[in-house]
Amino acid sequence: MKEYYTIGEISKIFSISTDTLRYYSKIGLIIPKQIRDNKYRYYSIEQFEMISTILFLRSVDIPIKKIQQLLHHENISKIQEEILKQENILQNKINYLKHLKSQIESFYWNSSEFTSDSLDIRIEKLPKLWVLSKPFHTNEIDLDIDSISLIHKETNQDWVLTSNIISILSKENLIKNDYHTYAAYGLISESPCPTKSDSLSVLNEGYYVSANTIIYEPDHSDVNVVYDRILDYIDKHRLEIRGDAIERNVLDMFVNEQGDNAHYIKIIIPIK
Repeated sequence: MKEYYTIGEISKIFSISTDTLRYYSKIGLIIPKQIRDNKYRYYSIEQFEMISTILFLRSVDIPIKKIQQLLHHENISKIQEEILKQENILQNKINYLKHLKSQIESFYWNSSEFTSDSLDIRIEKLPKLWVLSKPFHTNEIDLDIDSISLIHKETNQDWVLTSNIISILSKENLIKNDYHTYAAYGLISESPCPTKSDSLSVLNEGYYVSANTIIYEPDHSDVNVVYDRILDYIDKHRLEIRGDAIERNVLDMFVNEQGDNAHYIKIIIPIK
């Protein structure tokens, strides 16, 4: 049986670059058993297990310097501790990717409903929704920056970055046809919100009158006709409003070179 292998052969056997092997040799992590007169580096077959161990530890993102320390302990306990740390890190990444996947699915589902400029009003059963919101204290749109900053600190940033901005119109103002005096603002998502903030509320699965509309006017004045038609729909179908209206901003796009925006908004109103 062949006992020694060149750096090129080791590179092919383990699918690792020769540059990486040279670097490992340079820092003393895994040194060739022989360097012959022709300057060729040769690894012994007995080093295969060590190379395999190093590559495994690197595959779970343990840093090189840490691997050097771990491999010089007399027992396996330190390696086991580090592997468990990496398992926790990996699980957090898996959870984040699952969250991101669900948000992508949610975005695709919500955005796919905007097929044209025509207004589509319907009764829709929606899943549980998590809402982080703060009230407006005046009729003017005036955001409480300090309060928003505090909520962000109390909440997982991955959730914040993948949720949608909302404006909340109270049931009372909706019925009075006052469509621009908003009660609150915040964020919404189908994914559970990991926070203990008092600003969090959960909307249980239920039925809503929903409308997908595209708003072009900077002052949102074109939303008036949308709400008028929604209320006509509710009245025509003899539905009972059971809560506030939520304007969910699904997407914004530029519509011309002047930077004017098209706001893709989904309005939902809970009904009995």
